Amino acid sequence: MTKLSLEYAAGFFDGEGCISISKTKGSKSRGEYKRDAFVLSVRVTQTSFPVIYSFQETFGGSVYERDYSRGAPYAEWVATHQKAVPFLEQMLPLLVVKKEQASLALDFQNNKQRNKTDEMWEKEHQAYLSMKILNTRGRSLV
Repeated sequence: MTKLSLEYAAGFFDGEGCISISKTKGSKSRGEYKRDAFVLSVRVTQTSFPVIYSFQETFGGSVYERDYSRGAPYAEWVATHQKAVPFLEQMLPLLVVKKEQASLALDFQNNKQRNKTDEMWEKEHQAYLSMKILNTRGRSLV
């Protein structure tokens, strides 16, 4: 495995990567309702396993090998929560396609707090909705 240059990683990530904020439904615990939770993740999926393992060696995170029943096996590099922040900070100046998503993701994660007020929860919810819009397929960059 080799470490990736930041420029190569940014170009690869811009084309093959994904930045998302996902929502986990709240549940009822001890008769008390818990709010939905929001989680930042960055990922790169590819059939070239060495590239994916190079992302892990260079930026940390986890690699999952998957066997796709209708195609070639593939690997996925994933970094979530606070572990995604150093990667995004290094990528942000070099990104073109995912620059806006990276900026939103960093703002989201850097302002996350454990005990949320209604206002903080609403900000996280708005970031989740904004990321969904930014990640819409076919959205023009112009």
